[in-house]
Amino acid sequence: MNPIWVYGVKRGAVAQRIRDGRVESLTAFVIRDGDLITDDYFGRKVIRTALREKMPSYMVPKRVIFLDELPVTNNGKLDRKRLREMA
Repeated sequence: MNPIWVYGVKRGAVAQRIRDGRVESLTAFVIRDGDLITDDYFGRKVIRTALREKMPSYMVPKRVIFLDELPVTNNGKLDRKRLREMA
């Protein structure tokens, strides 16, 4: 799948929230691109609307959390375990 460009988003990642061995929901972690999205409520709405236009509804994250930077491991790779804990 090709990356999806969303206005005001510099980088992003999605983590699953798992309960009883099943995916309960998806949470998006987003780094803002400059000052394009300043209001959290408006930013979440813009991101979710843009994703709904390009993806099936079951792939659109329920939650959007804004971060200053994504967590990385000692090797410099995305720390997926910490993202799942944060979700």
